[in-house]
Amino acid sequence: MHLTLKFFGETDEKQIPSISQAIETAVTQSEPFTIKIANTGIFGSRYDPKVIWFGIEKQGELESLAQNIFTELAKRGWQADRQNFVPHLTIGRIKELKDKTLFQKIISKYNTVEIQEENVTEIILYESILRREGPLYVNVFSAVL
Repeated sequence: MHLTLKFFGETDEKQIPSISQAIETAVTQSEPFTIKIANTGIFGSRYDPKVIWFGIEKQGELESLAQNIFTELAKRGWQADRQNFVPHLTIGRIKELKDKTLFQKIISKYNTVEIQEENVTEIILYESILRREGPLYVNVFSAVL
């Protein structure tokens, strides 16, 4: 699992050094920190859920790091996303539900639950290769906090 700070989509390999430099500059302003993974939810509607996720409790160091990365990327031409940054861990994608009522009943039990804490010590730029059996994530660049 990983926490997506910025999704780039199709990206020309020639832009990787600029993205890497933005990350490297941004992390110099941060120290390692701990995030609390808690709560479960869905993206999409209750009747047509698309993604199941674990939430990340609001936390200053993460917000600051994300903002520093967004700022450094903007200096290099990568505009901020239109949506607000909502830190979460994607657990799975839903293609089809046979019993939506049962799904809603089960998922609602875990809306407010503490899951675990996790230390954040580095930022990794991944290449996501979509495959039939699931995505493959390749580490392209990493920067230690």
